[in-house]
Amino acid sequence: MPHQLTISAAEGTATSLAVTGTVVSSTVGGGVTAGAVVAAVAADTVASLAMMGRSVGSVAVRYGYDVRLPDEELFAMGALSVGMAGTLEAKLAALARLSRLAQQMMRRATWEQLNEDILVRIIGRVYQVLGVRLTHQKLAQTVPLVGIGINAALTANMTSRTYQRAEDVYRLRFLSEKYGLDPQAWLQGVTRVDQDPEFRGELLPDIAEMLEERQSDY
Repeated sequence: MPHQLTISAAEGTATSLAVTGTVVSSTVGGGVTAGAVVAAVAADTVASLAMMGRSVGSVAVRYGYDVRLPDEELFAMGALSVGMAGTLEAKLAALARLSRLAQQMMRRATWEQLNEDILVRIIGRVYQVLGVRLTHQKLAQTVPLVGIGINAALTANMTSRTYQRAEDVYRLRFLSEKYGLDPQAWLQGVTRVDQDPEFRGELLPDIAEMLEERQSDY
């Protein structure tokens, strides 16, 4: 898993640089084209899906399931969809925002316009704390570096979450089949967190832990 996270972070770095360039150009003509951005995001999406698919496959193999079989492939795709829920959309939104900021800077946007982006405000605050004046040139050098960090972290986190959710799904399936249990029976009487009026974003319960506790009863 650490190896997969490293590869994911590297892929996120490459995509971020493709979106902004190593330094944001001072002119639209000299910067990253829309076609290059679309191609980079498309390639990144395919690579991310492949990486997450390998993560799900590695979990399936550990529990004795062969994802090359048609039925198992369908189940693995279901586990993948659970794992990537909400994460891929967030990553694409971050890349789109980064691209828009880069395009704004290439069009020589004013500071008033640039400061509408929260990323620019954060960078400005850091420079202020350091006692350094933030110029357009420094911003053009800093945005790609910040973009690398954000996208690499999002990509690695997406892979990690997919792996963990696949682990939960396959463990639930494995124990249910081993002890002849109905997975739906585990959820009877359970209130979904998104329907609980007292829910304030606390961590979800550990499914694996619940399974092991129930297993001890059999």
